[in-house]
Amino acid sequence: MSTGDDVLAQRACEGDQQAFIELYNKYENDIYRFAYYLSGEASFASDLFQETWYRVTNHFCQGKPVRNFRIWIFTIARNVFIDELRKRKFRRFFLGNAAYQREGNLEDHFEAEPSIEEEFEFNDAMNMALDTLAEKQRSAFLLCYVSGLSTKEAAQVLHIAEGTVKATLFKAVRKMREALKDFQFTR
Repeated sequence: MSTGDDVLAQRACEGDQQAFIELYNKYENDIYRFAYYLSGEASFASDLFQETWYRVTNHFCQGKPVRNFRIWIFTIARNVFIDELRKRKFRRFFLGNAAYQREGNLEDHFEAEPSIEEEFEFNDAMNMALDTLAEKQRSAFLLCYVSGLSTKEAAQVLHIAEGTVKATLFKAVRKMREALKDFQFTR
């Protein structure tokens, strides 16, 4: 059974630019948000976002048709992130850690008025909490709780069993709660 996204993907594959634009507009924010929370910094997220869409356009019509566009694009985004981490690990071996330290803090990456300081504090705390998670926990948490995928869809993106996703989410949520236990909303 084809979803609306799969029909749009097929039309885009056949050269319908409007169909591709509709898919891009639908997933633009979700893919950037996923990339941002995976990477923890705006410039890295922007690179991941661009590379994801580059790969989508290059691999759109090669081989078999896309069966579930949503899972397919999040899988590509995650794979781009993992590929970039591997490249950075290799480069870090030769260049040292100083070349890859994070620049600035999370607040520098948002356009906001000072009246929403609490949101900045929460974003900073959330980013630090995400840093405490293992890669698989971070990916599962972001796919399910930030990007809104079901555990079944996350399992397909991560290439693991749905039960493993649930167990991983349980551990991730427990770690996140522990890391954010001192953070309190004042609203």
